[in-house]
Amino acid sequence: SFGYKSVDDYYFDASSSHSIEHVQTPLLCIQ
Repeated sequence: SFGYKSVDDYYFDASSSHSIEHVQTPLLCIQ
């Protein structure tokens, strides 16, 4: 379980979607 209570907790930590709004410099994301 790597210290996470659920798979949702893991994906929240692994995702940048909740922190991307705080980026102050130009950013190019290639998927």
